[in-house]
Amino acid sequence: MGRLYRLIAAVTAALMLVSVPALADPPPVDPPPDPQPTGEPGSPQAPLAREVLFNYPIPGAPDLTITDRLVGLIDGTPAGESIVASWFVIQPNHPVLDALLRAYSRGVRVRIVLDSGDGQKAKKNAAVDAAYARLAETLGTSGDSFARQCVRSCITDEPDSINHNKFAAFSATGGSQHVTFQGTGNLRADGSGDSAYNAAVILRGDRVTYEQFIGYFEDLYTERRVTKDNYDGYRRPLPSGSVTAHFFPRTDKTDTLSGYLRTTNCTWQPTTVRVMAPFFSRKRVRNTLRNMASAGCNVQVLARQDTMTRDFCERLEPAFVKIAPAPTKDRVTIHSKYVLVDGSYNGGLDQRITWVGSHNLTDNALERNDETFMQFSDPAVSTAFSGNWDRLWNDPAMSSGCSRAGAKDNASVEKSGDTEVTKIARRSQTVKRALPRKLRERQALRPVKTAQGRTLRTTAYCKTAGSKGKLRKQSRCRVVKRKGVPTLLLGSKRPLRVKVVQRAKGTKRLLPYSRTAGYKYLPKRSTAVRL
Repeated sequence: MGRLYRLIAAVTAALMLVSVPALADPPPVDPPPDPQPTGEPGSPQAPLAREVLFNYPIPGAPDLTITDRLVGLIDGTPAGESIVASWFVIQPNHPVLDALLRAYSRGVRVRIVLDSGDGQKAKKNAAVDAAYARLAETLGTSGDSFARQCVRSCITDEPDSINHNKFAAFSATGGSQHVTFQGTGNLRADGSGDSAYNAAVILRGDRVTYEQFIGYFEDLYTERRVTKDNYDGYRRPLPSGSVTAHFFPRTDKTDTLSGYLRTTNCTWQPTTVRVMAPFFSRKRVRNTLRNMASAGCNVQVLARQDTMTRDFCERLEPAFVKIAPAPTKDRVTIHSKYVLVDGSYNGGLDQRITWVGSHNLTDNALERNDETFMQFSDPAVSTAFSGNWDRLWNDPAMSSGCSRAGAKDNASVEKSGDTEVTKIARRSQTVKRALPRKLRERQALRPVKTAQGRTLRTTAYCKTAGSKGKLRKQSRCRVVKRKGVPTLLLGSKRPLRVKVVQRAKGTKRLLPYSRTAGYKYLPKRSTAVRL
C-alpha cells in the first residue's frame, strides 16, 4: 500500500508541475569564469561539516557568539594558507579586523574587499574609511595580500549600488579545508552587528561552494563588468550536495526567491513558509507570499517597525505578520535575513529549505548590489533556523499585525536597506532603592549610583506652598554632599512644595536615567511628606 501511495504521489507531482511556475535558468550572458569551480551539479561530494550560529544580544550587552567564531576561524588559519573576505561595514577596532592583521603577520595570504561607505552618514563613512586605512596600511592595496574598496557595487556602476556582502572563505582552518563563512551581520559591536539578532553558517570541506566564493571574490576585486549587469547569468548557481550559492545582482527581470517560492504547492502537502525580513519592500516577493497564503500555505513574516510601510504590510494579508521593534531605546531588533520552507518545494514533498545571506528583500538587493544568498536543502540547517525563528517569533516584543509598521515609503526602505540605520539598543538603568516616602530636614539620599554604576546627581527645587511661582533652586531646599552622599537640607518657616530630581548620564550602551518625586514640607513637623 505504501509503494502504491508513493507511486501515485510521484505521478501526480509530475503532472502538476506542468502548471506550477518554476524558475527557468537563463543562459550565461558572458563566458563562464576562469578558473571553473570543480564539481558538477548534484555532485555526491558532501561537506564534512556545517555549523549554524545565532546571537541573542540584550539591550546594552552585545552577543559576540558569531564574531568569536569568525575570529576563531581566522586565528586557526595556518601560515601559507589563504583568507578572502568581503564586508559592507566594518569598524576599525573590531576583533575580526585585529584577527585578520594577526593572520597576515604569521604568513597567511589575506585579501579583503570592502564597500566604500560613501553612502553612509559622515560618522559611519569615516569609520569604514578608518577600517580600510588600517587594513591597507598593513596589507597594501595590491600583491598577494591586499585591501580594496569599491566606490559603489564592485560588479556594477549603478549610482545607488553597494557592496553589501558579509562572507569569508578559508583555504584551510582548524584542520578543515575549503571553509566558507556566510553571515547576515556587519562587523560592528553595535547596531547591525553583535547588538542585533543575526545568523551565520559555516561550511567545511565543501570545495565546490568554496571555489564559487573564490571566483566571486576575484570578480569583486577586479570589478568585473558583465552584460547588462546580470551577474547571476554570468556566475550560475552551482549545487554542491544540498547547498547552492546565489550571487547578485540579477537584472533579467527574474526574482530568484520569488521564482523558487512559486514552486510550492500547498494542495499537495501542507507547507509552512517563514520569512525573516529586516528590510522588506520588494513587491514580487510580497505578492508571491500573499498568493501562497491565499492558496492555503501557512505564511509567516517577521518584519521591522522602521523598515516596512503599513500599506505594504497590509498587502501581505492573509499572511500572518509580526513586527519587530525599531532599534531604539532598550529594544533589540532583527537583522537576520532568511527564509524557511517546510513542505512542498520545487516539485518535491517533505522538503526542508533554508535561504540565508546578506540579501534583503529589496529591489536594490536583487538588481544593483553585490549580495549573496545561500539555499540549503539540509534538514539539520533547517532545524537550527527553526529554533531561532520560534524564539524570536514568540518574543513578546514582536507584535502581531501591521499597526506598528511605520516606514515612510518604499523608497525610504530601499535607502535604509543600503545604509547603516540599525542603531544600538541601549539598556535602561535601575536604582535599587526608591526615594523616601518622608524626608527629614536633613535627609541623606542613597544610593549614590545606579545599579549599573553611573553616578546619580541629585537636585532639589521648591517654592512656597500655594504660591503661583515656579519651582526653582534656592537655599530653603538645597542639596549638599556629606561624606560623598547627597543630602537634602530643608529650612523654612512656611510650608514648601518640594521636587527632588535624580539623574544619571547614559553611555553608548546605557540609556540616561531620571526619576522625580514631589513632597510637601511642613515646618511644624520638621518633615516633608511625599505627594
